[in-house]
Amino acid sequence: ALFDPEFNVHVGTQVLHETITRYGNVQRALQAYNGSLGDPSMRYPRKVMAMKKRIVAAAAGRLEVASAG
Repeated sequence: ALFDPEFNVHVGTQVLHETITRYGNVQRALQAYNGSLGDPSMRYPRKVMAMKKRIVAAAAGRLEVASAG
């Protein structure tokens, strides 16, 4: 079931929603989701938020998704 992309995204968003509720903000929730709460560099949340920024820009026509590389 987790190899089904639609189901995987559904479960992942539920888990992320629960962690946002528990930890109070997206960055801490992403750390918890990734198992990196003890990482002071916040590498994973920064990576995710940077990708979100690229996707939003691409959706607005300001960036080609292929250059996300």
